[in-house]
This record gives sequence, structure tokens and C-alpha cells, in this order.
Amino acid sequence: MRREPETKNLLLPLFSLLFLFILSSLSGTAQNYDKQQAPNEMDSRGRKHGEWMKKNRRGNVVYKGTFSHGVPVDTFTYYYPKGEPKAHMYHTGDDSTAYAVLYFENGNKKAEGKYVSRQRDSVWTFYGKKGNLISKKKYDHGKQQGVSRYYFDAGDLLKKTSFKNGRKDGKEVVYYRGEKPEKILFYDSGKLQGEVTIFYPEGDTMTYGSYENNLRTGKWKYFDEDGRVERIKIYKKGELIREQEFSSSDNPDTID
Repeated sequence: MRREPETKNLLLPLFSLLFLFILSSLSGTAQNYDKQQAPNEMDSRGRKHGEWMKKNRRGNVVYKGTFSHGVPVDTFTYYYPKGEPKAHMYHTGDDSTAYAVLYFENGNKKAEGKYVSRQRDSVWTFYGKKGNLISKKKYDHGKQQGVSRYYFDAGDLLKKTSFKNGRKDGKEVVYYRGEKPEKILFYDSGKLQGEVTIFYPEGDTMTYGSYENNLRTGKWKYFDEDGRVERIKIYKKGELIREQEFSSSDNPDTID
């Protein structure tokens, strides 16, 4: 007589016990993970309150900071996976404004500025990994606004650019080292528009022309270092239509 059904019935309780053991182990692991977040506490309305420390699944600290009934207050420190500080956030307590200092993993400052409603606002300063100044940019509601300045590694001004609603708009000046203008351009809603002048390092004009809707247009003049026109190019919607070179005795104004 076959007795397989009895064997099968004996195994069912064993599988049930094994399942309960695994479930209990997972629950214990989750509880232990939660304990790693101590001293995290909530107020009576379920909002973060007091000192908090957040860790990721690998046990690395993500941030440490203090909440007052759900609102970040005082200083929050954020960390790279290896434990180096990634950022310091100084909260004002109104849940909308915070002053930030960001760091590279080598400890040097990366950027500093203000957040309003979690968006960059006012002047932000950016640095290279060696601590050199890279740029100073103005923001309004997270978008670049006004004049931003960019710098060479040694600190000399590299470029000044006007922005409106996050796009280049208005005048841009690019400099040689020593802050002598290299070229002057104009933008409209992020596109090159209007006159462009390029200079020799000594300050004389090298090239003069115009853009329309980001395309070269009209007459472009090219000068030698003595100020004489040596070449003229005619453009239409970015396409070169005609080109002519001149000697010192020619009259470049006769070209149409």
C-alpha cells in the first residue's frame, strides 16, 4: 500500500514553520535598520522633530540635522558615501530659505549660495577642485538672471554674460587675460542677435559683423593689425554669399 500522502502531510507543517522563521528574520532586520536611524523621533502629528540622522541601505550616513515639528532648523550636514562632508545647509527656520556650502570629496569648497523654496537664489559662487574661483552667477527662482561673471584659474575675469529667465540676453564680453576685451556679442532669448566685435590683444578691431537669429548676416569685415580691411565676407541667413580680399590700395567700401 502507498504511504506518500502521509509524508506529504508531514512536510506541510515544516514548510509553514520555515516560512514563519524567514518572515520573523526579515522583520527583525527591518527593525534593526530602523534602529540605525536613532535618535529620530516624530511629534504627535507625525512630523519629524528633534535630531535626525538618515542612513542608506548600506549603513552610510546621508545627513544629520534637526527638525522643529517638520521644519528643518539650524545646520544640516550631508555626506559622501565614504563619510566626507558633501554640504552644509544653514536653515533659517521658515522652511523656505537655506544658505548652502557645497564641498568636493577632497574637502575644498565647491559652491556657496542661497536656496529659496529649494531653488537657487541671489548670487552663487562656484569653485574648482583646487579652490580657484570659477564663476559668480545671479539667480532668481532657480534661473540665471542679470550679469554672471566667469574667471580664469588665476582669478582674472574671463567673461561677463547677461541673462534673463535662464537664457543669455543682452551683452556678453569675453576677455583676454588681464581683462582686455577679446570679443563683444549680444544675445536675445539665448540666440546671437546684433553686432559682434572681435579684438586683437592690443585692443584694435580684428573682426566686425552681425548676427540675426543666431546666424551670420550682412557684411563681415576682417582687419589686419594696422587697422586696414583685408577681407570682407557677405552672409545671408548664415550662408556665405560672397568673399573678397583687399590690398592696401583697394577701397573695401565699394563691395555690396
